[in-house]
Amino acid sequence: MRFTSSSVLAFGLVAPALAYPHPRRGSPNPIRAAAVKAAFQTSWNGYRQFAFPHDDLHPVSNTFDDER
Repeated sequence: MRFTSSSVLAFGLVAPALAYPHPRRGSPNPIRAAAVKAAFQTSWNGYRQFAFPHDDLHPVSNTFDDER
């Protein structure tokens, strides 16, 4: 029982320190962020050109589908 009480007490003292928000170390990778943004813009432009406002875009045939 003593071990359990000690463990609970230790966890109770350590938990607030672990929950404290720490500042980010380093900055986000700008090259990766630019690549993700470019991929999203390419996908969105294809959808907008060939399928908007339908549900799905079939990129090989540039057609759309409404399954719902």
